[in-house]
Parts: sequence; structure tokens; C-alpha cells
Amino acid sequence: MAGISSDRQTGPSSPQSSRPPGETSREAAGGRGVAGVIKDGVVAGIIGTFVVAAWFLLFDIARGKPFFRPLPVGERALPPQER
Repeated sequence: MAGISSDRQTGPSSPQSSRPPGETSREAAGGRGVAGVIKDGVVAGIIGTFVVAAWFLLFDIARGKPFFRPLPVGERALPPQER
């Protein structure tokens, strides 16, 4: 294509044309920065932890041994207590 510069796209498929002038990529992403992403990750991790814990609790209740799984984990994680 003679006479057309290919250094920069300015058509409708260009990412620059989809944003209003002056809007940054952070604003385009919903205004969340690194702290917002970290917060979302922590919340998702906490929710996931409770889902897994509830699953194992229900599984243990169905087998007739509620709180069976935390006992072996706690015994291995904590040092033995002497009486």
C-alpha cells in the first residue's frame, strides 16, 4: 500500500479508538488498580476456603464422622502436647 503509513492504526479496530479521549487503561478496566485486584483475589480465596471446608464437613457428616478430617491435619501440623 503505497503512501499509507502502517506505524499506527486509527480505524475502528484500534484499541485507542474504543476509549474516549483522556481515559486511561485503568479507568477503562473499571477503575481498579493493583489494590483492587489483590482485594478481589483475597475475597475469592476466602470464599474458596469456606467452600472446600463445607464440602469436607458435609462429606464427613455423610460418613457419620463429623470433623474427622481436621483431626489428622491438626495432629500433623501441631507439636504433640505432653501432659
